[in-house]
Amino acid sequence: MIEDSRAEKASRVLVVEDEPLVQFAVKNMLKKLGCAADVADNGEAAVRMIQRQNISESTRYGLVLMDINMPVMNGYVATKTLNAMIGSQQIFAVPIVCLSAQDSPEHVARCKESGFVEQSTSSVRYSWNDS
Repeated sequence: MIEDSRAEKASRVLVVEDEPLVQFAVKNMLKKLGCAADVADNGEAAVRMIQRQNISESTRYGLVLMDINMPVMNGYVATKTLNAMIGSQQIFAVPIVCLSAQDSPEHVARCKESGFVEQSTSSVRYSWNDS
């Protein structure tokens, strides 16, 4: 069973995705699960948001869902950057899950190397009737 404080932290999710339709779908799925979600449209924006939020227990994200192919800073670089900040104790740790339809062995290896805790290898599907 998850402790109440851990469940509350996990309910704050940062979705890092540049496609507006995927942002919409993921935010709505998370809302149905009782999670509050913020959105960053590239890795650089995500790093800035996590730097601001994950310095305090009360404001930190409990989970990051990170796309790979984004403008400005891709998901691999953003995840490496965040893990370096976690390692140097600049921010509280946060699990980062790769949200991508890619499933090649190279992608899986690169996700592990970058420090993702898990990866999704399926596309996000959303039914307009679910709203």
